[in-house]
Amino acid sequence: MKASLHLIVDGRTSLSSVRAALASGVDVVQLRDRSAAAKDLWQLAQDLLPALRVAQAGLIINDRLDVAQVVAASGVHLAGRSLAPQLARPLAAGLVLGASVHSVKEAEAIAPWVDYLTFGSIYPTQSHPKQPEAGLQALADVVKAVPCPVLAIGGIGPKNAEDVIRAGASGVVVISSLLGAQDVGEAARQLRRALDAAPDPRHPDPVLVKGGVL
Repeated sequence: MKASLHLIVDGRTSLSSVRAALASGVDVVQLRDRSAAAKDLWQLAQDLLPALRVAQAGLIINDRLDVAQVVAASGVHLAGRSLAPQLARPLAAGLVLGASVHSVKEAEAIAPWVDYLTFGSIYPTQSHPKQPEAGLQALADVVKAVPCPVLAIGGIGPKNAEDVIRAGASGVVVISSLLGAQDVGEAARQLRRALDAAPDPRHPDPVLVKGGVL
């Protein structure tokens, strides 16, 4: 199974951009909107679901386990302010559980409770301009330290996506490389081609395997 392509969206992202991205190779959409109330996040998910079903893509809800359950999402992604993974795990039956980490130590502590980890920022990124660049070696160190799949995030585009997969990532998570492009569909196609040119990852993305698609 080829490396996966995740796109993070929020309430400001146009549905036309999401549709273009899905039609051009995005496998999973992660809905992340820290300012949205639960009912608003639920509505955003409802708006996305028809396009996701057409594309047979997965849906991940960031932080809100309750919303992920109500919308029957593929999974939930835990951030720093979320429930600890060991607390969320018993409540997440039927959902793929992921979490963000920024070091080997953090990854080793969380890995027993999750289905995948996201690590970064690999390269400088517009969404977190003050976050230091971790680099490929740090990514490779995290991949070697944990038994679960690791997704890479931060400054990833067509020119460096293959390097990230060769370092051990099972997929990539992006925002601005697609949503900041003039042509979202073409940007997604270029990134998809770069990922497809890389070797198949050792660990396939659990959203596409365990969680399936909507």
